[in-house]
Order: sequence, then structure tokens, then C-alpha cells
Amino acid sequence: MFHIKTLQQRFVVYMLLPVALLLWGMGAIGFVYARNTLIRQWEEAATLKLQRAAHNVDMRLARPKEWIKLYLAFVEGHHHPMRMRQQILEELKQTEGVVAVNIETLAGENQSDLERQHHFRDKWIAPDDSKGMAFMRRQMMAGQQFHVTMPRYDPDTSNRTVSIITKAMADSGDATIQVEVVMDFNFLLNDIAYTGWWQSRKAFLIDTTGNVLISTSSLVREKLGDNGDSLEQDTLDAMRANTSGTLRGSGHPSKEISGFYRLAEAPWYIVVFAPGEEILKPIIRFRNYYFLTLGGFVLVILLLIRRVTGQVARSVNQLSAAAGDIARGQFDLALPERTGDEIGALTHNFNTMAVQLKERVQLRQSLDLAKEVQQNLLPAKAPDFPGLDVAGRSVYCDQTGGDYFDYLDTCQSFQFVVGDVAGHGISAALLMSSVRASLRQCYDSGDDIGAVISDVNRHIAVDVGNSGQFMTLFYLAIDSDRKTMQWVRAGHDPGMLYRLSTDRFEELGGTGIALGVDPEWSFSIQNADNLQGGDIVLLGTDGIWEAFNGDGVMFGKEAVKQMLRENRDQPAGVILNSVFEAVASHAGETKIADDMTLIVVKIAA
Repeated sequence: MFHIKTLQQRFVVYMLLPVALLLWGMGAIGFVYARNTLIRQWEEAATLKLQRAAHNVDMRLARPKEWIKLYLAFVEGHHHPMRMRQQILEELKQTEGVVAVNIETLAGENQSDLERQHHFRDKWIAPDDSKGMAFMRRQMMAGQQFHVTMPRYDPDTSNRTVSIITKAMADSGDATIQVEVVMDFNFLLNDIAYTGWWQSRKAFLIDTTGNVLISTSSLVREKLGDNGDSLEQDTLDAMRANTSGTLRGSGHPSKEISGFYRLAEAPWYIVVFAPGEEILKPIIRFRNYYFLTLGGFVLVILLLIRRVTGQVARSVNQLSAAAGDIARGQFDLALPERTGDEIGALTHNFNTMAVQLKERVQLRQSLDLAKEVQQNLLPAKAPDFPGLDVAGRSVYCDQTGGDYFDYLDTCQSFQFVVGDVAGHGISAALLMSSVRASLRQCYDSGDDIGAVISDVNRHIAVDVGNSGQFMTLFYLAIDSDRKTMQWVRAGHDPGMLYRLSTDRFEELGGTGIALGVDPEWSFSIQNADNLQGGDIVLLGTDGIWEAFNGDGVMFGKEAVKQMLRENRDQPAGVILNSVFEAVASHAGETKIADDMTLIVVKIAA
């Protein structure tokens, strides 16, 4: 099965191919419509031309018929002189196409008297008309009346002639005059095969039954359709239903075309056959030019679409290749911006992105370095403080963070620090580093931890200036020998003291503002004593209990206390791990939005 793998293939399958099919389909429909219109117009024109050809034959038959009618009208009128009838006969014999004129007078049932015979072909001249009319004059004197019959046609195909026979019959039935005019078939059909439209020279004059009276073909034919030609048979069938029409034979174009038209002056049909290729030459030429033009038009459109889509595909391929180079760390590249369209804008944006991405990668590398440096500022492991079990950890939501914890050792006590810079990231990490440096510079100056924090606050206030940055801090000092502790709370969340003996929690509160807010602030010391083995102190940042899950529910301090209570018999490290695992389980797939820091100090028994 064919699978589309490239943009070029997609363009071909979903754009070029449908457009080509649509254009060819529309072109084929247009051609069929135009062809049918042209054929319909051709059929109408062919019928009109056949009608004109039949009219020519009718006119050639009508002239001698008019002379015959006039002659017999004089006979019927009795009183016209013989000289006038003689003149009419002379005009009749002079008519073009007339071969012979026979006038035969019949008297009674068995008596006949030849009145006159003119044979123009042999130049034989008949006797005077007045001498041959004695019988007719006697019939007229006797008061006989005559009526003229309709002419009938007697074709003589052997001599290529046709006879027009008309009779004037007496009312009594015993006197008849018969006029026969013999006409040349070639004269009747002479112009049909040479009109310039029908060039086949294959024209027929046939009767209603299909008998061939005369034709322009060199072959002797007795009946139309006797050669088994399907077109001739179809033409005969059409003649029985219509007086005129055209038919096309088999093939494209039709091998042969026929047309027929019934004469008005005789019960005959003019039937003409011609090669279809010649007759339909304008339609065939139109078809060839049409498809040639359509093919060129479609080809030009497809080439234009192919060119445009090819440029788009090449540009996309260049962008794809450049994206691969960027993925491999090659940022020093610039694609040419050749156009001002969307592709050009995309290329421009890609080049801008490459530059910015290079800067971001460099920044990321700097952040990684800063993270490594910051991680080195935090304790790698818990110190070995006699009488205490200690564990601590910081987890940052970004590369660098603002949370801070530390362990300090003086001769009088073990000190623990947890801090939280407002915000997170590079600026928080820098302030955290500054606080750490100041704290480590001042912490061993004496036992007064309140004074230590006040000195650090003055230094930090100078560093942050009017930037609005600050840091909360919880500073705890434990004397394991005396089982006492002191702490300073600088705007930080209170610590927790779990009394194992009473199974109760105490809050390590106190007054104090964040570092860096007021350089003149004096921090006070809070105290607690009577620490016993198994008591646990917990210091943390708000990222622990303010961790949200997908439903927007915070983890909360009560959950922290519950974890501490459930693991009170465990080492500090186990308690620390259980709290972080509970927070992670609570958050689920929700990303942690704040840094988290926790120190667990357990008083040894």
C-alpha cells in the first residue's frame, strides 16, 4: 500500500492530482456540450442543404408538370384552338431535361388512334396536331366533358429516365388523352453530388420502398440496403418515420454519414452518403484543437502549481534540515530569505529563533553551571552532631532556586538555618548566595544569634537596595548537652517541635520581619528547654505544605505533622524521605511550582 512520506508526495496526491482530474473533467464536460451543440447545428444545416437540393429537383419536375397541366386544361376546355395546344407542346419539348413527349389518344375500350408523338432525341417531327384530333373534336361536339388525373411516375432505370404520365378522361369513360413526358435522371440529380458539401458522389433517388431509381454511384444498385450496410438500413427505417433527417454511422468519427429528404413533387427521397471524416471535419478539427488547447492549459496550470509547491517543499526541507542541525547543536546558520510571503516570514522567524535559541542554550549552560555552584553551596550531607540525628534537603522547581539551608557548628551549640528568597531563579539564587556568605561571616561572632541575624539583615538590605527583594529566614541553635534551643524567626514560617512524651506539636513562633526590608530592625531570640530523647524539630519552606494537586488542594501542614507522627520512631533521614514522597504522591502529575526545603532534627535518647 502506498504511504505518503514526503511533502512533495502530499502535494502531488492532494493537490496536483485532484486539480488535474478536476480540470480534465470540466474540460471533458465542456467538450461534450460543445460537440453536441456543433453536431446539432450541423444536423440542422445538413437538413436545410438537403431541403435545398430536394427543392432543386422539385423545381425541375415542376416545370414540365405545369406545361402538362396547361395542355390538358386546354383540352378540357374544348374551345381553345389547336394552334395554342401546338404551341404548348413546343414549349414542353424545349424544357430542359425533357427527353421525349408522348401523347396518346384512346377511344372506347378497344379503339386507339395515335394523335401525336414528339421524339426530340431522334429529331422526329409528328404530323400536324389538327389532323390527329378528329376523334377528340367529335367527342367534344357530342358534349363530352373531361377531367385530369394526378400524374404518376414510371421510372425506367435501364435508360436512366423517368416518365411523368397524366391522363384527361371523359366523364363517359370512352375517351382518354394520355400525356407522357420522359425526363433524364442525370439532369434531375446533376447538382446534388457536386454542391461542394457532399463530395462523395454517392447520391440516390429512391422510392418509398427503397428501390433505387437512379444514383450517382458507378455501381448498379437495385435497392437501398441490399448490400447489408447497417447505415443504409437505418436510413430506410428513419425514412418510414420522418420526411427528413441525418444519421451517423459507427466509429468516432463516424465512418459514413447519411442524409435524406422527401421530394414535394414526387413520392421519392433524395438520399446522400458521405465520408464522416470529411463531413465532420470542422467538428474533428474543433475536437483536436480543443483537447490540444485544454492539454496545454492544464499542463501550464500544473507546472505553475508544481513550481510553487516545489518551492514550498524545498523551503520546508531546508527548514527541516536546519532544524536538525540546530538539534545537533549547530546554531551558527542563516537560511536565505528569498521571498516576502509566509515562507519568507517563516524563514526569517526561524533564523531569529536560531539566534535566540543559541542564546538560550548558552543561558541554560550558565544556569546549569549556576545550579552546580548553588548545589555546592548547600550541605552535601548531614553533619555528625553528637546527640542529634539530622537530615536536610532542598528541591528546586527551576534550574536554580531561592531556598537555602545550612548547618553551622559553634563551640556552644549546633545551628540550623532555613531560608526562602521571594521568587525563584537566578535573582533568588544570587540573593541566597549573598545571605549565605553574610551568615557564614557573622555566625561565630558570639552566642547572641539575634545580633548575628541583625548584622546579616543590615548587609542584605544594602545589597538589595530598592529592588524589592527580600528573604525569610529561620535560625535555630540547639545545645544538645543542656537539652535547650534558641531560635530567631525573620518573617519565616514557624518551625515545629514534636514532643514524643506528650505526642503533641509546638509551634516555634516569634516576631521578626524578612531580611532586607528594614536595615535597622533588631531581631529577638526565642527559647525552649527540656528537650527529651525522641523529640523532633522540623524546619521547612512553604513549598512543602503549599504543594497543590490536580484538583487545586494543598498538601497542608497537618499532612506534614501526620507523616512526622507516623514515622516518629524512624531516623531523621526516613522521616525526611517520607515527607517528600508524600508531597510527590499528593501532587501527582501536577508540576511543583515552588522550591521545597526541609530539615529534620531528632534529639537522640
